Amino acid sequence: LPRALAVPALLLLAACGSSAATSSSATPTPAPSATANSNPALAAALNAAEVSASGGFTQKSDGLLGSTPNTDSRVFTNSDSSLAVEIDIAADTGASTASSDYPAYQSAAAGQVTNATSTPPASLGQSSNEYVGTNTAGKIAASESFVEGRFIAVVTVIGNGSATSSVAQSTAESVAKAEDAKINSIGS
Repeated sequence: LPRALAVPALLLLAACGSSAATSSSATPTPAPSATANSNPALAAALNAAEVSASGGFTQKSDGLLGSTPNTDSRVFTNSDSSLAVEIDIAADTGASTASSDYPAYQSAAAGQVTNATSTPPASLGQSSNEYVGTNTAGKIAASESFVEGRFIAVVTVIGNGSATSSVAQSTAESVAKAEDAKINSIGS
């Protein structure tokens, strides 16, 4: 990723308040003109079955992150829409550039959780951060960001209704660990 593209329009869930992830009939569509061969982020991104292992989620959307090449952004919701999960992946040109670009993604992840009640580091990849609290709309929010090799990932969970911060945090951690495992399985 060129330096000019290092700060994406990250985390569409939190930015929209009540995101498109809550629409009942959204059909996932693949990122435009992208395949796993031309966009390495697609090969690294979790699919619905892999996220479901973390709590029964259905995929609601899929596309490039802020129209940026070599990225993917997917949104999932659980069956009662009490949790929405957004997974953002960026494939950089190498591990050193991913490390250099990571602070911008980490900062964007941190910005999705205002009134953070905890920020213990997650144990993922070469660098990682975790934020738990509420978003600007007052909803429960948890965000995990990490860099693994040439990939940067951000997992954000927004709780609606009865979701607690501990449920959002454990869901974010579970999905982030699954994402880290998938990146490692394809060769970070």
